[in-house]
Amino acid sequence: SAGDMSAEVDLMSTLFTCLDERRWDDVRPLLADGFEGTYTHTGERLDRDGFVRFQVDYPVRVRLAVEEVVAQGEHAVVRARVFSDEESHHVASFGTTSGGLLVSLVEVWAEDTGGTTS
Repeated sequence: SAGDMSAEVDLMSTLFTCLDERRWDDVRPLLADGFEGTYTHTGERLDRDGFVRFQVDYPVRVRLAVEEVVAQGEHAVVRARVFSDEESHHVASFGTTSGGLLVSLVEVWAEDTGGTTS
């Protein structure tokens, strides 16, 4: 049940829910002042404001389906699918938390080549 979730699992789940529901004003407060987001497939590194702006400006309306969240200590990993009518990706997001906030997020994206999933 939700009550059994660790704070890290809860934080990551909340982040992904806010991103999926495009609740941009709820994303920034989840991120620490020194937050750094890294996209390994492009090499981009984004600070807190840059990360939020990246989400807001993303050119395609995508949905996020969380498939698994695992946490140990201050680390949490989310396995998710990010998809639209035109594209689908598998994403592994590695988060580090401190004081109830996300201090870093490293995302590894892979294109879904398994065909359409409608």
